[in-house]
Amino acid sequence: MRNQTGIFYQHPAGSLVSLDQGKVPLPIFVISWGAIPIRGHPQYSFPAVTMTVFGPTKELIEYHLFDDSLMLRPKLEIKVFERLLAITNEAFYRFDALQKSNLVKQFGP
Repeated sequence: MRNQTGIFYQHPAGSLVSLDQGKVPLPIFVISWGAIPIRGHPQYSFPAVTMTVFGPTKELIEYHLFDDSLMLRPKLEIKVFERLLAITNEAFYRFDALQKSNLVKQFGP
């Protein structure tokens, strides 16, 4: 997690540890594969998929899929996009698994 005063990570004991204290680089792994050519510039390409993983917790930080042909299922079409975005993060975090599943039924195809 990055903030304006430095880089921090969640210590297993629960406290935030600053890199300024320990001067230890964070093990962050960036994985990418595949190649999608850039239109008009065949000598350049960008990856079809990228992931960023935080090493200590093995937590997925980012995931980007740029080639839909890699998916077995069709794209998830969201109905009433504005109503879904109106749900605050705080409210969403309080949802249980069933409520989250119902969001897919309510706003999906």
